Amino acid sequence: MTDPDLHARASALFVALRDLGAADRRKALRAAAAEDPLLASEVESLLVHDVADGRDVADVEWSADRLDRIGPYEILERIGRGSSGQVFLAEQHEPIHRRVAIKIVPEAALSAELAARFEVERRAMERTEHPNIARILDAGRTDGGLPYLVMEYVQGPPITTYCDQKGLSLLDRIRLVLDVADAVQHAHQCGVIHRDLKPGNILVASIQDRAIPCVLDFGIAKPVAGTFHADTPPTLGVPMGTPAYMAPEQTGLVGVDTRADVYALGAVLYELACGRPPVDASGDPLEVLRRIRDAVPPPASRVRANAAPASVLADLDAILAKALEKSRERRYATAAAFADDLRRLLRREPIEARAPTIGYRTARFVQRNRALVAAGALVAAACVLGILGLSIGLVQANRERAEALRQNESQREINRFLTEDLLAQASPDRAGADVTVLDLLHRASDTIDARFPTRPLVAASVHQALGEAFAELGSLEDAERHIDRALELRRASAGPDDPDTLRSEIARSSLIARAERFDEAEPALRACVARARAILGTDDRDLYTALNDLGVTLEGRGKPGDAVPVLEEALAGRKRVLGAVDRDVLTTQSNLALALDATGDVQRSLAMLLEALRTAEALPDPPRFTVLGLNNNVAATYQDLGREREAAPYLLKAGAMAADALGPDHPATLTIQANLASLEAKLGDPARAIELFEHVVAARTASIGAGATDTLIARHGYLEAVRAQCRYDEAAAGFAELLADVERELGENDPLAAQTSLSLAKARFDAGRVAEALAPAEWAAFRLESLYGGDHFRASAARDLVARIRSGTPAGD
Repeated sequence: MTDPDLHARASALFVALRDLGAADRRKALRAAAAEDPLLASEVESLLVHDVADGRDVADVEWSADRLDRIGPYEILERIGRGSSGQVFLAEQHEPIHRRVAIKIVPEAALSAELAARFEVERRAMERTEHPNIARILDAGRTDGGLPYLVMEYVQGPPITTYCDQKGLSLLDRIRLVLDVADAVQHAHQCGVIHRDLKPGNILVASIQDRAIPCVLDFGIAKPVAGTFHADTPPTLGVPMGTPAYMAPEQTGLVGVDTRADVYALGAVLYELACGRPPVDASGDPLEVLRRIRDAVPPPASRVRANAAPASVLADLDAILAKALEKSRERRYATAAAFADDLRRLLRREPIEARAPTIGYRTARFVQRNRALVAAGALVAAACVLGILGLSIGLVQANRERAEALRQNESQREINRFLTEDLLAQASPDRAGADVTVLDLLHRASDTIDARFPTRPLVAASVHQALGEAFAELGSLEDAERHIDRALELRRASAGPDDPDTLRSEIARSSLIARAERFDEAEPALRACVARARAILGTDDRDLYTALNDLGVTLEGRGKPGDAVPVLEEALAGRKRVLGAVDRDVLTTQSNLALALDATGDVQRSLAMLLEALRTAEALPDPPRFTVLGLNNNVAATYQDLGREREAAPYLLKAGAMAADALGPDHPATLTIQANLASLEAKLGDPARAIELFEHVVAARTASIGAGATDTLIARHGYLEAVRAQCRYDEAAAGFAELLADVERELGENDPLAAQTSLSLAKARFDAGRVAEALAPAEWAAFRLESLYGGDHFRASAARDLVARIRSGTPAGD
């Protein structure tokens, strides 16, 4: 039967059955299923979602309106009614006084299927114990034999209504969904799939001014296979759920697993972000089912404007696209994975739903780390070169590969390729005026194997060089493709233990690390290090490339203590093999400084930064932006340690270089001006600091918005200057307002929130408002210790303030 035939027959049968009683409808559907199961499935799906609400309930010879009491519960009013039953508000007087919600499914008395489903709901709710899931309190049967459930009464509107009534920001809406996702993950771990997550089943209660979302109605819940003994009645492929939030697999004969709830979570967040569900569920029921299966919703950011940074909106669109994938295999595997990506978004960390390009990873690194060095990390990105195994660039990479080739003929072939297949493409006559480097590399890529059909090692060298160039430009997928090809050719032609084969292995492992696939990169780089020691020897530079990249990987996995000795070996080896003044030496010095800072060894980190700066300045052609960034970071570290006078010359030099190279309004120049303003305040000229900060705040607000991280950091510096003028009450009020803005825009776990809370405590303490200072000081101490460890100087400073507040030591003593 063709699709039009199915549509016509299903519509006709639906019209014929919709006005029958429940028993007659079931009998007719069984007869239809015996002849054509697909037709019966489509018709029953239409009947399930028929807008004639309550028709089945009316078929039962029982009236809920006459009910006034169930056991110890006094019925007050009906608060919900649908195809799966009715819900009443009731009051219990003994042994405790409380209001409860009671659910009754009248038709369960007549239908074995609904009775079994009701039993599943009871067992599902009994298995869950979570603050964001309504609790089951009691169960039983009425005097007339109807099963009922007594549940916690959640007094509050649906999550969409609550967010609109409160005017919540996009980030606050995401935080609410995080609580819901955690509850759903808990249910899944208990063996329960909800299958009908939607705003109407997520109510938000306000308890002590805190929003508590609560998941309700497990009426069509399904046990995860093998989890508890309550078999879900068969549905013959009938869609179960609410169309606007229903995963595509819920519309047909495919089995449903926990990823259906992940889809529904994405649908709820989509509606919270843009004001409508991802699928239009109005109109012809068969057309609605088609939309659920096939129609891809537009990005939420294009449907409704939100007052959030563009990077946040882009990440949210990527997360929603992954959660709402039509194919469940491409969806988040768990609700926890979905929640983890939302938390990364709130922390300004790279999300898993986006391709890990270098530009994206770098942007997220800058966003989440600026507060750690008084906004210096923006320029720090210029000095932290990271993994250099893939950052040589096309020209240098080609030179190094040329040195490895043993035959002049091979060298001539490579030169011809670079001239005829790559550089010649840059001619305006052939490429046009707007050709990019990536365009040229892509065009050249397609000719390699055809150019060298009988010279696989030459082709491998060219693939390697192009892979490294693509990586330098942030096109990691292209880079991986070329380096994989180089490795394949070298293994086949030269063997697995050939030095050049190993160099390709190191380059590939470095690429994995550069993409921050650290779990995969660590074992690969460890294997490369062991093979490099045996095959290349301790005088080969690529051994130390592998060690350097392994150290960066260990730090990326949150193991800076393990990274330090690896990077120390890499640094010593590079100095010995390459000499003390070399760009690769500078790279490893920078990486080691980062690892030392992460372990809390700030003094040694500072020494390493100073040494890296001296190395950079000693190079024959000092890299200007690297020197600029190192000067700024050295100064920022001195400022963090309270050594402002030592910071001054480095900061002044960085400021002059930035103004000369970038211009007065460049973001990096503004960052250094903010650091200079902070320096002025601490050196005794807060009036000058306030003037500088006012300029920076205004410039950043105009260019990147009031809620941007850099703007918030500049406001923090401005208020610190106000506090330095002894305007304590004004500073305290400003810090309280700033803290609210930071938590709304960046989240309460952002380092800037902890720093602002500490500044608020200091301002109140300075103003003599000791009792008001304790709470923000304690919170700051807890968060700073969580972020940096108990021995870090920031955590120690916060604990010292808490001790002074508790002891009543006067401010200034």
